[in-house]
Order: sequence, then structure tokens, then C-alpha cells
Amino acid sequence: MRPPVLSRDLFRELATILKLREEKLVLRRGRQYLREISGEGVNFDLPRIMGGRMLSLVAWSRILDKTEMVLAVNTDPDNAHKAWVLVDAGLHPAGSRLMCVYSTQHADEGTLVLTVQRKGAAGDIAAVELEVPAAGFVVLG
Repeated sequence: MRPPVLSRDLFRELATILKLREEKLVLRRGRQYLREISGEGVNFDLPRIMGGRMLSLVAWSRILDKTEMVLAVNTDPDNAHKAWVLVDAGLHPAGSRLMCVYSTQHADEGTLVLTVQRKGAAGDIAAVELEVPAAGFVVLG
């Protein structure tokens, strides 16, 4: 069986992501945390396989010192997905903003995402709402 042919566009995207990783120490050295997501911003849980497939956002953070970057991939090849993603409440007070530093939908780069913080059952929680294109990837920092 022959391996799939990789396009020049894919190589350009990979080069862009690798350059970002080179520029941001947190993306190379930061601790990684799988993040819980929520459709309505209240009930959070880890993404799950349903019906034999996972068509959801999978989000994680890289944290180094007092810097957090949030990364998310959309496992649905056909539809964009929007979800709330938990972030570190100690690093992101209410009203703070994260910037989209990379998106497979390049028009979203440079946009700001508001951090919402509120009291939860287990204490203060902070979350950002983000949308990831179909089969896409975003990085907030």
C-alpha cells in the first residue's frame, strides 16, 4: 500500500506550527493538561467517544511559570465545533483575554478570546469559548 501524498499546503501549515513552537518556550517545555470542555459553559467533562467516533474538540494547555497557551483540535472532519474550555483560574482573572496566535482558519489569527471566571462547585473556574474549524487546529496565548 502506498503512503498518502502530502500536499505543499500541509507542509506549509506544519512549518508554521513548528515555527510557533520554536518561538514559544511554553510550547516546548510547558506542562501539559488535558482540558475539560462544555457545550453550554456550565457542565464540563473530558471529550468522549460516542457511537464509535469522537466528533468533538480535544483541548489541552501548556503551562510554564505564569504563562498558559491553550491548544484545541477538532476531530470532526465535516463540521466546525464551538465549546467552552477550562483554563487555569489563577492565571486568567475574569476579563482577561487570550489571543488566537494560530488557526487553520487564518482569518481568526489575531482575534481576542475573553476569559470568563465564576464560582463553581469546586471553587473558582475560568473558561474560554472557542470555535475550531472542521478538522482544524487553534492555539491561543
